[in-house]
Amino acid sequence: MACEIVLVRHGEIIWKTLNKTQGQLDSKLTEKGKKQAIDFINNTEMKHFDFIASSPLGRALETAEIFRMLIGYENVLIIDELKERYEGALEGLSREEQIRRYPNLFNNDRKLTNDIDIPFSEPLESFYNRVQIGIEKISKTGLKCIAVTHSGVIQAVKYLFNKTGNCSLGFSKVAYLESISISM
Repeated sequence: MACEIVLVRHGEIIWKTLNKTQGQLDSKLTEKGKKQAIDFINNTEMKHFDFIASSPLGRALETAEIFRMLIGYENVLIIDELKERYEGALEGLSREEQIRRYPNLFNNDRKLTNDIDIPFSEPLESFYNRVQIGIEKISKTGLKCIAVTHSGVIQAVKYLFNKTGNCSLGFSKVAYLESISISM
């Protein structure tokens, strides 16, 4: 049964403005993040979707609740598998703190180059499998869905979609919108 799933990244959060890694820790939306959510719904044709799903993490759920109120839906379906990847020892730290504690994970440009070896993090393969299960849960409804999630989840779906095509994921279209906080 095919369906349409639009993945949307949550609005800007306080920790992002402080350059801290969130992972599965949480931070509230900034005023800008709330406005991004409102602007997204007001400037797109999202009102024709059947339901809204969301990661259970507060930043995604807060964004989804803004969508729900503006569109007039009764509730938001929480899908645990849409959570961001657990970033282990990097969560809650600024980039400077991360580089100081774990220099072997970063290149000279201060970019993370070795995310496989992040201490205590969720293994990438487990993360991809979890995300695929979440997408399949939505797909089995056969309905059109806006799913509010995280950048890592959106990247995982792109990876899975490119790796497997749409057959094993069970959906016919993914509209990849990094539209709340554009960082493509």
